[in-house]
Amino acid sequence: MKTIYIFLFSLCFSLNLSAQKYDTFIVEDWVNGNWKNAMKYTNTFDANGNIIKVTMDTLNSVTNTWDNSVIISHTLNSNSTINYSITQTWSADENKWVDNLKTIYTYDGSKNILTEKSQLFFGTDWMDFSMITNSYNAGGMLIKKLSQMVNFFSGGMDNTNQTTYTYNPDGTENQSISQDWSAITGTWENSQRWTNTYTGVKKITSVLTEDFTANAWVNSSISTITYNGDGSIKESLQQDWNVSGNNWADVEKEMYSYNASGSLKEIITMDWLAAQSKWENGSRVTYTYGITSIIQSKTSQLRVFPNPFTDVISIEFNSLQESSIQLYSMNGQLLRIFDKREPLSKINLASFKNGIYLLKVVSPESEQVIKLLKAK
Repeated sequence: MKTIYIFLFSLCFSLNLSAQKYDTFIVEDWVNGNWKNAMKYTNTFDANGNIIKVTMDTLNSVTNTWDNSVIISHTLNSNSTINYSITQTWSADENKWVDNLKTIYTYDGSKNILTEKSQLFFGTDWMDFSMITNSYNAGGMLIKKLSQMVNFFSGGMDNTNQTTYTYNPDGTENQSISQDWSAITGTWENSQRWTNTYTGVKKITSVLTEDFTANAWVNSSISTITYNGDGSIKESLQQDWNVSGNNWADVEKEMYSYNASGSLKEIITMDWLAAQSKWENGSRVTYTYGITSIIQSKTSQLRVFPNPFTDVISIEFNSLQESSIQLYSMNGQLLRIFDKREPLSKINLASFKNGIYLLKVVSPESEQVIKLLKAK
């Protein structure tokens, strides 16, 4: 279970605002044979579908309610990249949100992140704390990530860590090597190395982690990924290197399941109990999707016309079973629900104001969203 929370934090706070399109995910721990709520993450979107706030709540075991914990708010540039993010933590004593961390981003012309400057809040001012500087090759691929931390005596930035990246001829990442800065020797010293292997269609099948010990790279852990027939991840297995046995030993695995639309539904993490030679549930993550975050089905056949429209729209949706038609505003407010029982449905929207709406059609086989424009 040790890696699942790291995965969740990195997933939740990803800078790729268009990638994480779930509305919420809930983390549960396996306790005494039952799933128990632990944390809840909620995304808030702007009108363009960009994530502008991530909220984390923790379960209060006494009241069995969600308590405020952390909020990360993104202020965006006009091109939907993040200008800066502010992390706030909930102070139960003061009964308010307290500023904690601010991260400011700069980009190149291709929207690649050049720098990430982190500041801590002290009293009434933000003070520089750390800096990450990224370097890219001519093809826009990341080749170095340099981490520095402020020296409170000199006021400058001291090196702490750097990671360099190399790539295969097909553009996939081959290796990344992490090095720590030694202030004593004034040099970079190897720390960890990651080596990736791939399928013929460029999907990662394993990630080998090695530690640099006694001037040599030695095995540390390996993650092995398997896929479903449609290319989605089926399972990820983590193993640690057993020095005494000179073999790989199971540690944990993650199993993935999906909705009919292909969106990620659930990740269950199981821990290997070596003493009992069996797998046991550890954590479960369940995703929910709203109107702003729905992943469209690859197989649905939805046609709405005319679009733009004035008063009436026709909906053609080839589903063998009864479907639900839902109309939303651009900010995600549900306006009306219709039932579809005929191959072709006509809906009168003459009473609605001109503007943009979202039409969601859901059947047992799939679901899809279409943007509509009402104009006279």
